[in-house]
Parts: sequence; C-alpha cells; structure tokens
Amino acid sequence: MASRASGPGPTRRSRGFTLIEVLVVVAIIALLISILLPSLKKARDQAKSAVCLANLSSIAKAEGTYQSTDREWIPGSPLTTGYYWAANYVNANSPPWNPFKPGFNPLVVEWYDYATPLRALMQGHKSIPKAALGTDPNKTRNSLLTQLTSGVFNCPMNPHMAGPYTGSGGSGGPFIQAVSYMTMSTIVRGGPSVYYEGGSSKYRASGSDIGQSDAWDVVPPTSYVPKHGRLGRESMKVFAADGLRFFAGEDSGMPISYTCAPADTKGILTATPPSTRSAANNREYVFAKKYSWRHKNRDTINAAFFDGHAEALSADVSSEDTTARPFTGKGIHPKYFYPSGSVVKDPTKLHADFIAPGSALP
Repeated sequence: MASRASGPGPTRRSRGFTLIEVLVVVAIIALLISILLPSLKKARDQAKSAVCLANLSSIAKAEGTYQSTDREWIPGSPLTTGYYWAANYVNANSPPWNPFKPGFNPLVVEWYDYATPLRALMQGHKSIPKAALGTDPNKTRNSLLTQLTSGVFNCPMNPHMAGPYTGSGGSGGPFIQAVSYMTMSTIVRGGPSVYYEGGSSKYRASGSDIGQSDAWDVVPPTSYVPKHGRLGRESMKVFAADGLRFFAGEDSGMPISYTCAPADTKGILTATPPSTRSAANNREYVFAKKYSWRHKNRDTINAAFFDGHAEALSADVSSEDTTARPFTGKGIHPKYFYPSGSVVKDPTKLHADFIAPGSALP
C-alpha cells in the first residue's frame, strides 16, 4: 500500500495590532508622560532653587568677609561703596561716574552696587580693577555691568534679559541678564540722622536716596547707619534676596529694562522690601511677583542673611489687590528687612497689618 506523502501542516497566519490596541497603547504612553513631566519639572526647579540658595550663601559669606575688613560697613550703600556717587551727584543728566578721578578707588556702576566689590573679593582681588588709562570709561562700566548679574549673582530660575531704559533719566548700556539678587533699601540706607532735603551737605543727592525720614511707615533708630553693629540680630536680617527691578507696565508684556542713572532712587541692585504692601511703591515684589516670587509654587523667595546662611521665605502672594487683601506668611514679615529697634508707624502700609502702631521690630 502506497504511503501518503506527508506535506507541511497548515500554517497559522500571524495577526497584527488592531487600531483600537494601538490607540490604547498611545493613550497609556500619553498618560504616563502627563504624570511624569510635572515631576521632572519639579525636580529641575528644586535643583535650580538649590543652586540659587548656594549662590546666596556664597554672597552672604563674601559680605561677611568684606565687613570684617572694612570696619563692619555693609557694601552697596551710598554711605559705603557708593559714596563717590552720592558725594558727587549733580543731576540726572550729568552722572559722575569717572574711574580716573583722583582718590577714587572702588569702581562701582551705581551707588547701590554691592555686587562689584563682592565679586572682586570672591576672585581674590584686593581692590576692584580700574580701567586702564586711555580706555573708554563707559566700556569699562558696561563690562562691569554685565558681570554683576552673571555667575554666582544669577539665579537659575531667572531667565530674563534686560535692556537699557531710554526714557527720562535713563542711561545707555548693554543688554544684560536681568538682576536676580537685590539688597534691601531699608538696610543699606542710613537712618533719620543722615536724612536731609536740600540745603548744604556733603551729600548732594536727595535725602530719600541716602537716609530715611521719621515720616516713613517704618522708622529705623536715629543712630542707624549700614554697619553690622547697628543691625541687631544678624541671623534674622536679610542682606540680599530674590527680586527683579523693572518699570511700570512691563507686567503686561513690555520688555524688562534697567537704568543706573543717579535719578533712579534705588538703582537696579536694591529694592523696597517684600513686606511693603503698596503696589505703587513696591513693584519689585508686588507688581513684579511673577518675576520675584519664583521658587516652589511661585510663592517663595530665597534670601541671604547677614550671619552667612541662606533660606527660603514663603508667603501667600495670590492677592491681586494688596490694598484690599495683603500677602500673608513668613516671607513678608518686616522683621527680616529692617534693623532691630525700627518702629512701625503705619502697619496698614505693610502686608503685616496685624502689627500694632508704635511696635518695635526685633
């Protein structure tokens, strides 16, 4: 009997993915990405905030070294590193910046420039480098300007650039990284004893640029000058903090700008403290909150303290009308931004309106 030839058995046809299966896989991948991306962004932001705190700690330690070799004076004040600007101020249209004037050693770009002397100290210079004879002073100044907002003086959470303000009282200059860290005007100015309006004085700038009036909402002790020995509790007092200066209207999309003109009371490196409530007078932290409160949930500023440490100060800054509803929380308490013994005359001008009139700050 002939045997039946055996051939290959029936093959099973391979089956691909259906459209529904592909869509399910894509949906799962999209869901995983949507879950992971915020976590990755949060991790990146935390890393950037850690760098910012390290920057501020380095700046605070440099400030501690500076004051220890300069009789406890705080840099970045018209009474200290900015004295040349203050003593030689004439008017807004004739800024006195001149690196060649006899006896003028500390080369700073404005009277509240704390960054240039500290940067020189960090780099091991005994004094701030001066422009070589025969060079253009403006080029030297512009070079310093670009450096005082870079490196350790730049917060990674501040990507903004700034251009020179060309309006009334403005000054030319290069496009620079926008300022990240600012000193507090209430700390680096003098007290009422160095305040004056007009008349003859060794300071030709207006009183509001140099000292503080006894009509201010918070008045420092009469004997206060920007020295460590006059601060009070150094572990509580802020030397520099996150912030950003800019001109009115820029919160609506206009470019960020800057000026170092003497007519600008606070320059670009110092600020009204976050404790101030009025948007008109505190555009650095109220009007500019989307720029300045830039850490965590955009409700935190990092700050360097006079004892050398840095920490995060958080607050509820969700209010759109601070005259009706103030910010609340640790980051707006005035005790951080005024010398010890300062008297609160009008607490309604602060976010901390829970403080009784006449109270002295610790």
